[in-house]
Amino acid sequence: MSRLLVTCWLLLAVLALLLALLRLTIVLTVAALLALAGLLVPAAASVGAVTNSAEKMIGELPQEVSLPEPSEQSVMRWADGTLMARFYAENRIIVPMDRINLTMRDAVVAIEDKRFFEHSGVDWRAFAGSLWHNLWYDRKRGASTLSMQLAGLLDPELALGRNGMPRRSFGQK
Repeated sequence: MSRLLVTCWLLLAVLALLLALLRLTIVLTVAALLALAGLLVPAAASVGAVTNSAEKMIGELPQEVSLPEPSEQSVMRWADGTLMARFYAENRIIVPMDRINLTMRDAVVAIEDKRFFEHSGVDWRAFAGSLWHNLWYDRKRGASTLSMQLAGLLDPELALGRNGMPRRSFGQK
């Protein structure tokens, strides 16, 4: 009988220990979930703020965009029509889009923004890579997409960053 009593007491002690471990596990799990929620709430709020400011900026965009004519080279000729000289700030000759080979157009897009057709204006992978790179290395790396670069060229407010510097802030992008 005493053996049976000892066995029962041992089983009860083991069950009590298991219940205590289960309670501890539940308390730690709840604490971990609350800590995770505490980290996610500010992140969600940040995403919401960025989304709201982006929506406001998009709503303020002009419906039609007028592009300035780019400068071309000036040509000076002799009286007989032969070329004497070319003058230019930028050696540029305007060519209609239909005269540029499709492979060349695709190559230019790929050089500037290799995931251009995979995102809708913001390349978050490039942004995260740029953020990581800029935290750890001296040589800075950007993450502007073609859409961001075009917006910077068309909107005078975005053409220059703070204090007239040529870099735009994240909010401006």
